[in-house]
Amino acid sequence: MDGLEEFHDPEKISKRLEFHRNAIAEERQAREICDAVLSGPSSWWRNKLLGVEGSATAGMVTVLVERSAVAIRQSPRDALALSELAVAIAGQLDPRRYPNDHVMKIRGQAMREEAYVLCCLGRLREAERSAGMSAVFLRQLSVPLIELAQLDLVRSDIARNMGLFDQAIAYAKAAGETYGDFGNHRARLHAVDFEAAAHYSAQNYKRALELWRSLEEHAELLGPHMQATRLHNIGICASALGDFDEAVRSHAAAGEQFERLGLLVNRVKCRYSVGLAMHEAGRHSDALVVLKKAQEELEALGMEGDAALAALTRVEALLAIGRHDDVPAICRTLIDRFTRAGNGGAAMTALAFLRESVAYGHATSASVRMVRDFVRDLFRTETTPYTEPPLDDSTKRLEG
Repeated sequence: MDGLEEFHDPEKISKRLEFHRNAIAEERQAREICDAVLSGPSSWWRNKLLGVEGSATAGMVTVLVERSAVAIRQSPRDALALSELAVAIAGQLDPRRYPNDHVMKIRGQAMREEAYVLCCLGRLREAERSAGMSAVFLRQLSVPLIELAQLDLVRSDIARNMGLFDQAIAYAKAAGETYGDFGNHRARLHAVDFEAAAHYSAQNYKRALELWRSLEEHAELLGPHMQATRLHNIGICASALGDFDEAVRSHAAAGEQFERLGLLVNRVKCRYSVGLAMHEAGRHSDALVVLKKAQEELEALGMEGDAALAALTRVEALLAIGRHDDVPAICRTLIDRFTRAGNGGAAMTALAFLRESVAYGHATSASVRMVRDFVRDLFRTETTPYTEPPLDDSTKRLEG
């Protein structure tokens, strides 16, 4: 037996083609349902979608995963709602309804997408658990390597955000080797991108910069979004290496590209990166204008950790130019927002310390930076590398 026996069996070929046609029909119907019911607040979506007859299909899981991968660039909270719906529906499917290991595959894909979104939101322990469950399902496939390579990239991102940098690099390299073996060069470049991000987070900025610059040799394979993320990542390396003027240029160029692509989250975070680099370069007055706008936009997106960092960088810049009177109001606003968001504990203690320091005239740029660094580490946020969602387009089925 050569493993290709089904291709010599007309009956098996017919069943395979029937499954293919049914899958396309399911996905088409799922898109129509999603277009009709996924409106209004994302908290409504679960009840609205599950109340529609014919929504509990494998095709619906595939469509929800696809939409989550798009939504993560605009609204992480919507992306989480979509991925959680995908996981819920996948868990209800009867494996006997579909041939081969199809249900195991889509369950693994749904859990992998949920893990990636949770990682983006900073919920790392939950992300780690979802990634582990994804692996359980995907390892049951007869040909699991490409699916597991995509999971390796998700796990690389989770490990990086948990400070497990050697593990993150190893996951990214393993994914790259698998993609290379299968001749998928674009996906291999994604793996290089994740490896560079791990080196950056490990403070090996020179190696990270080398890897990101090496992607320019394959510009035709990167696509506009990955080109923009590459510019952003070169900018954060420039900041880390002390070249703040280059950082401002790279972040500004990346922000313009994200603007053209309609990628709100990345564009707003680039604005913050521009303001931070201006502040580090000593252009404090210019930085204040940019940082205020970035803070407002981050708050509107519900990204409290990033918004807090923008506010604290504003405080640093204000103290640097002697505008002490503007600082207490920012501190009060931060504490109020953290209280409403339920972010108590260590973050509130740090902000209360800063408020008292300001009240007694003891606050300095150094003490503010200490609080900002503490909040940054607490939320695992700030000038982190951007990586493209680890979804391999070579595995997508073509319609027709």
